[in-house]
Amino acid sequence: STEKSIVYMTAETLVVRNRDTVEIAPTLATSWKISDDGRVYTFFLRRNVKFHDDTPFNAEAVKFNFDRITTLKKGFYWMLAPMQKYEVVDEHTIRFVMRDRYALFLPVMTHFPIVSPKSVLDNEEKKGDYAAKLYIDHAVGTGPYRLAQWQKGVKIVHEKFDGYWGGWNKKHVSRVVTWLIPESGTQRLLLEKGELDLIQNFTVDDFKRE
Repeated sequence: STEKSIVYMTAETLVVRNRDTVEIAPTLATSWKISDDGRVYTFFLRRNVKFHDDTPFNAEAVKFNFDRITTLKKGFYWMLAPMQKYEVVDEHTIRFVMRDRYALFLPVMTHFPIVSPKSVLDNEEKKGDYAAKLYIDHAVGTGPYRLAQWQKGVKIVHEKFDGYWGGWNKKHVSRVVTWLIPESGTQRLLLEKGELDLIQNFTVDDFKRE
């Protein structure tokens, strides 16, 4: 969905799935420890990471995000049903406790991007609503791109975040423009003219076209 693409362009999860594999790799968590009984997951967080609004990423920020998730009960919230509690251990360590052994918890964590608590609170309509309606328009994460513009029904613009913890020492693009074009035929024509680099949601007939 459009909303999901916005969040995942700007925000990162604690862990990710390695491309084309089932292996779990570190992102905002550099490592983790699982208790012998498979109930307790302790994540050691990456240091010196900031959100796009210059606020720090830390264990309190992660806890805030899961407070928001468990309060709003949207999206992939249902995957957290086996979770009993979560708690801050120290500034860069957070612990999740399951009711029973939950072998899928690491893959589940790839579905929950971490966003700036300050940006959520700044966009609340009323205190305690966690900006449920407004936040997607102001998504602020730790990722390589920040949300620069969202022209509803027209385009979404992401721009390079200079303070990205992962650095910019490879062949990256500094700006990504997502044009919102519902008609597959129009997408194909713009691709053929070189005005688009890639398209989504094309039809079988478009796929067969040479």
